[in-house]
Amino acid sequence: MAGVSALGLAFAVALAAIFGAWLRFAATQLGPSHWRQHPWATWCVNMVACFLMGLLASQGSHRINPSPVSLELIGAVGFLGSLSTFSTLMADLVTTWQRCSKRQSLTLGAASLLGGLLACQLGLVLARHQP
Repeated sequence: MAGVSALGLAFAVALAAIFGAWLRFAATQLGPSHWRQHPWATWCVNMVACFLMGLLASQGSHRINPSPVSLELIGAVGFLGSLSTFSTLMADLVTTWQRCSKRQSLTLGAASLLGGLLACQLGLVLARHQP
């Protein structure tokens, strides 16, 4: 993507964000009603985003032909930035803590942190071992 202007790059990031946000909406709102009302829907979307971030991160630093920085920005900031969401996770944690169960809230928080680290690492490892 050499020669892309800053405005063109910003537009590409915004376009990727539209697709990430739509996919997140579809995954957390268009499924069965029990899925939509449960905080684990956000957790699942975030784990997929962490895995994809691991794949993307490996492209920039562990390949013979690393991807251009602009492709990393489009994928990481645009698509994955709108697919995953820290603020919704925090709202889910607070809501679960206040309404449901402190144990479930702590479980969700720990599963988010550990699951996200493992999903990202899995993406990195799988991408490194491709021919």
